[in-house]
Amino acid sequence: MRCSRTLRNAFAVGLSLLMSQSAFSRNHQEKLATKQRIQQAEAACGDPSAKFTVQPGALIQPTVSIGKDEARVYILDDTVIPFTPGQRLFGAATVLVGLNGQWIGATKGRSYIALPVQAGANHFCGRVQLSKTWPASCFLVRNIALLQLHAVAGQTYYVRARAYKIEDDGYYCAVNLDTVNPDEGKLLLAESLPAVWKKVSPHTQYPRKTSHP
Repeated sequence: MRCSRTLRNAFAVGLSLLMSQSAFSRNHQEKLATKQRIQQAEAACGDPSAKFTVQPGALIQPTVSIGKDEARVYILDDTVIPFTPGQRLFGAATVLVGLNGQWIGATKGRSYIALPVQAGANHFCGRVQLSKTWPASCFLVRNIALLQLHAVAGQTYYVRARAYKIEDDGYYCAVNLDTVNPDEGKLLLAESLPAVWKKVSPHTQYPRKTSHP
């Protein structure tokens, strides 16, 4: 009788371990499948380790020439940073802009990128570059936005990139890409400067500012 009870207990323990291993294997496979789906969806983005610096350009807006099979696209940064008296104002985000799997530049604050694109389906990616003022911990949603634009040759399109940061019992950050109508696009363009961007090493360390007497 005692031997039978021992066997039953051993069988129950073995069955429990087998079920736990099976559940762990399923969870692991589900995580891998989710990761693969996300990587496929983010195919419009560039190297995730890339890092850029951005400076505003000249007041004169450059002319963007396009070929007969191309369209003109403006990527307009319209970062949203709510501000009220007494609230600490954080700096604007650096937004990396990707097109069909490659980073094509970056914006920061009221700045823009202008470029020709091939007619047809184009896949854009916007990603906020992590920094001291835009840390990974503040993104309650992913800090990547995707947009498919079906461009018609000879047309001009305005794509707005918006990074949000709201302080309310913690931080909420997000980024969004959307097309705007030509009137809104021209207004944003008039308020912006062309972005002058530079790709830097992901491990670049910037010297701290020091005060001088």
